[in-house]
Amino acid sequence: MSVVGFDFGNETCVVAVARQRAIDVVLNDESKRETPAVICFGEKQRFIGTAGAASTMSNPKNAISQIKRLIGRQFSDPELQKDLAGFPFSVTEGPDGYPLINVQFLGETRSFTPTQLLGMLFSNLKGIAEKNLNAAVVDCCIGIPVYFTDLQRRAIVDAATIAGLHPLHLIHETTATALAYGIYKTELPETEPLNVAFVDIGHASMQVCIAAYKKGQLKILSHAFDRSLGGRDFDEVEAPKKKVKRTNIPVVELVYGGIPSSDLQMAVEKEFEMALQDRVMEETKDKKNAVEAYVYDMRNKLYDKYQEFVTESEKDVLIAKLQDVEDWLYEDGEDETKSVYVAKLEELKKASLSRLHDLLLVTCYWLSQLKCYV
Repeated sequence: MSVVGFDFGNETCVVAVARQRAIDVVLNDESKRETPAVICFGEKQRFIGTAGAASTMSNPKNAISQIKRLIGRQFSDPELQKDLAGFPFSVTEGPDGYPLINVQFLGETRSFTPTQLLGMLFSNLKGIAEKNLNAAVVDCCIGIPVYFTDLQRRAIVDAATIAGLHPLHLIHETTATALAYGIYKTELPETEPLNVAFVDIGHASMQVCIAAYKKGQLKILSHAFDRSLGGRDFDEVEAPKKKVKRTNIPVVELVYGGIPSSDLQMAVEKEFEMALQDRVMEETKDKKNAVEAYVYDMRNKLYDKYQEFVTESEKDVLIAKLQDVEDWLYEDGEDETKSVYVAKLEELKKASLSRLHDLLLVTCYWLSQLKCYV
């Protein structure tokens, strides 16, 4: 089985697999190698990754980003307080002193810990890997900053557990960079080490490490970091900071963590329930789209492929039926269940095919006779 690695950043995430003697950064559903680290809670389902980023502008208070800045940190942390001033979504202090992110989801106010949100993000990345490998993914390696505390590292492991993953190793991001640089080098010295500096400037932090290379060897000599200096700070020099009005939303549901095993199990169950809800909504959307596609396809065929074989009266009846279904889709049928859309499609097919069946049989008969004659 291929080894899967997850690199989650403040703004984007990357999934990579080791196969065919190389490291392959896999594509997501949008054929991109980077997936936005965004979770947007809609009225009926979650939108994660690219879909979440696309919903940010229309639903900013329920679009959660920069989870990396929240994970494993106390609400009173001065650096976190500085970050919160720029977040459009609601963050409040939980009873354990850690942040809770409050959103509107499924018609109610719900609160999530950063660990739960990261678990949702890992679940999405896991799905990308499984779709690419066409196999289940459990074991993985996750990149983390060198400055992460023990509590933050444990939060990463808990988040992976929520997503159904088993992290074999947490590797420093700078160490991973050094490995990527040296793994294919064939002309490394055998005696005196070659020292190389790696500078990683992310969205909100900066890391530097010095690595020593010998043939077949890698040693990290030192590393340094600044948790609060990143690309965003350079952007703020060029443009005035935009202030976003924030509203405190009362906390209804508190699921917080360290995370005890009982709470972790509850988080796993909640993630499963929300993933199931997402799947139901996607399947319902697919069935609705199938009805709409059938209406358009049949209408086009009546004006094109079937035109010379259908009388005007027959065509008018079928067009009227198709129009009725289309009107229903955008009015009473705008928000129906999956079973209703399935039944509507079957009803439409039955009505259409019953009128076209005899016509097609006659047409096929004459075509076969013509072929025999020729």
